[in-house]
Amino acid sequence: MGTYEDIELSIPFNFYTLTRQWGTYLRDFQSLIQEAKELMFSDDQQVFWKVKKARMTEIERVTPQIGRVKAEFTLDPHTYVVAGKWHYQDLSEVEYNLYAECCPIYLVSGNGSGILTVNGHQVSFIASGFLYLDTDKEIAYDRENRNRNASISGQYKGLRLQPGQNSISVSDGFSLAVIPNWRVL
Repeated sequence: MGTYEDIELSIPFNFYTLTRQWGTYLRDFQSLIQEAKELMFSDDQQVFWKVKKARMTEIERVTPQIGRVKAEFTLDPHTYVVAGKWHYQDLSEVEYNLYAECCPIYLVSGNGSGILTVNGHQVSFIASGFLYLDTDKEIAYDRENRNRNASISGQYKGLRLQPGQNSISVSDGFSLAVIPNWRVL
């Protein structure tokens, strides 16, 4: 996987509110922008961008009721497919990747020692109920978001889904779901 530059995007926004609520609306909107994790456009709702940083750069009070602001977003260079955020329990639905190399989250359920195999790459794990393996953040955690990296052995990069056909399996006695995080450049 190559290295790509973040995308810088500036977007103008307009709003209309009651005169006495202009400041409150602006502060609420500013919080919404600063807390944004994803950006999606209404004319392309099958994809979204991951927001790394967002801030308002220009604020103008056009009239007592109308405001105009400009927000700047720093975005991950990939565009993510909305359907890639879903949990897939039928592995055949994610084994063929129509998109670029992606970093899925694997959700293993069961108890004991097992092996997750993706395209011949193996990661050993010890699960106690649920174990999440996030190949983007390269971290393992449980349902309470407690770090479980000591519960695995292997390389996260080998668990990424490649374009085209992939093979995914888990040891007997465990069930597996996948959040593929499909993406394109």
